[in-house]
Amino acid sequence: MDKEKSCCYEEGNLIKYTKYRGRVFLYAYLLLVGAYIFIFSVLNISNVLLYNKYKFDLIISYGMLMFTLFIIFISIFNLIDYFSNKIFISDLFIKIKRATLGKEYIISKNCVVGKQTIITSVKGMNNSKVLLFLKNGKTISTGHLNCKTKDLNIINNMLDFKEISDRKSLKKSVENKDSMLSTLSKTVDSKRTLLLNNKINENDFKVRTNYIFPVITFSPLILLLIIASLLFTGYNHKYGKQEKIEIRGKVYDMKIEKQENDTNYMIVVLEDTTHEDYQIDVSKDIYYQYNINEGIMISAIRGSLGIIYDIKFEN
Repeated sequence: MDKEKSCCYEEGNLIKYTKYRGRVFLYAYLLLVGAYIFIFSVLNISNVLLYNKYKFDLIISYGMLMFTLFIIFISIFNLIDYFSNKIFISDLFIKIKRATLGKEYIISKNCVVGKQTIITSVKGMNNSKVLLFLKNGKTISTGHLNCKTKDLNIINNMLDFKEISDRKSLKKSVENKDSMLSTLSKTVDSKRTLLLNNKINENDFKVRTNYIFPVITFSPLILLLIIASLLFTGYNHKYGKQEKIEIRGKVYDMKIEKQENDTNYMIVVLEDTTHEDYQIDVSKDIYYQYNINEGIMISAIRGSLGIIYDIKFEN
């Protein structure tokens, strides 16, 4: 069997599972995501960080930067989840590697009392996961497997535990430990020796941690949250340097953009001294106060994040 093209393959009495690593899929994914990230990161970071020129639409650049960070987070998460998560199943043990969580579980089969297979089919692929219920009450998930039906069957055959399909009972059992003990002990084995309050030998259940992948994965999301918190808490106009600005010039152009549910009014001001042009969104009333080539003076305050507020117009 071709190991590079197969999700599941055998080595003696060991079943190895890794998500399918299609090169075409990988190259296309990296090309599209990489192009998006490069283009939008360069544009938005340059707009946000290099704001020597007064930018009246800087808030839009911050919004696009946050959206780009979210795309980066999703892309890294999917890549690590798809290419780094693995499962190894032998006659004696199960090893589950969840790279995005920074966890690797090594579980002896004799401490597993049941499982639940959750299947979601999408275009011939089973975006499925298997929950393993241990004697000590812990639940370990394989994570989404993204495998074909035949590979899921191989995995399930090796995970030869009783299938527990009553999800409502499981939900209640999480909230009520006594209910968990009763439900699973009856489902798996009528003997009280399989109650979930039994302790597990430390050699039968090990958890190894490696936080390199989680740090790489969640860094863009943390940065996004920091930017969002600065914007939504009003940091721009409450803290840091507040610069009063004045722009004197003339109305160079006037634009109206009609959308489905709204109309945007914009004027373009050409500054007298530097000849810089500034495009400013204005209200309908302000828009109709001016004509092209008419003199205009704008006073405003640029906050610590570069966002301009308290804008006033004078003839």
